[in-house]
Amino acid sequence: MNQGFSIKNIFLLWILMSGLCLGFACPGIAAGINMAEDGLALKGYDAVAYFTDQEAVRGKGDYEYEWQGAKWRFASDEHRKLFMQAPEKYAPQYGGYCAFAVSKGSRAPADPQAWSIVNHKLYFNFNRQVRNLWQKDLENNIRKADNHWQQMSNN
Repeated sequence: MNQGFSIKNIFLLWILMSGLCLGFACPGIAAGINMAEDGLALKGYDAVAYFTDQEAVRGKGDYEYEWQGAKWRFASDEHRKLFMQAPEKYAPQYGGYCAFAVSKGSRAPADPQAWSIVNHKLYFNFNRQVRNLWQKDLENNIRKADNHWQQMSNN
C-alpha cells in the first residue's frame, strides 16, 4: 500500500463513494435501520447481548421480533422480551450504521463485531480500525453524528 494512504483516508474515500447509494435502492435506508436484503437488523446479532453479555452474540430465528421495519434476532426469549419492552434502550444509535461515517455526514455499513457502549448507548463502526479512529475523539464524533443523524432522519 502507498505510504500516503492511511486506513482513515481509504475509509473516507469509501464513504464518499458509498454516498452515491443514499437515494437509491439500499436496504434499510427508508426506515433508518441498517438491515440486510433479508430484512435482518444487525446482521442477525442480538442487540440485547451487547448490554447483558458484553459481547457480540448471534441471534436465533426462533427468537425474532419485528420493529421499525426490520427483523431483530435474539439469543434467547428473555432477550427478545427485554427488547420488546424497551427497543429504544437496546437498539443501536444511527440505525446501526457506522457511527464514524455518520459523524462525517454519510451512511456506511457496520460490523457487529466493531461495537461500543457509551453512556448506555450502543454504537457500531465499519470495522475495528475505524472504531479506533472514532474513539480518538469520541465526544466530538458523537456530537457531530447526532447532528448529522437528525438531519438525515428528517430527509
